[in-house]
Amino acid sequence: MTLKPKEITSEKLLLVEGKDEVNFFEALLDKAGIEGFEMINVEGKGNFTQHLKMLCLLTGFERVKTLIIIRDADNNPDAAFASVKNALHAIHLHAPNRQNELKEHLGRKVGIFIIVLKEYSLPFLLASCTLNILRHIPTSGV
Repeated sequence: MTLKPKEITSEKLLLVEGKDEVNFFEALLDKAGIEGFEMINVEGKGNFTQHLKMLCLLTGFERVKTLIIIRDADNNPDAAFASVKNALHAIHLHAPNRQNELKEHLGRKVGIFIIVLKEYSLPFLLASCTLNILRHIPTSGV
């Protein structure tokens, strides 16, 4: 879903770039038996900052215990990570120090997962990235 909710209803949020990522991660979480995530489509990599600013103003954001942001690397994983990390800092949320890990601060876990895809290695890298993300997603509790 795009950022249209007036209220956040889950303690676990997953922000992704677009419709394809929403479809992929909904299917992945379903297949892995992971429940309870509210999925938000930011509709493009350039919209993370704007959506995060609006998101933290929504009713229910204070209850969020897990916030996972997934973004494509677009040929520069470090720049992609820095972009999302800066967006988190702009709304005074603590970000992890490295890509593909969760950081807990004051009871809230925040993770930035950068997916690096190349055409020649798409199946392998997608599987590898997916396993890494799943390893960090809480399956029970928050």
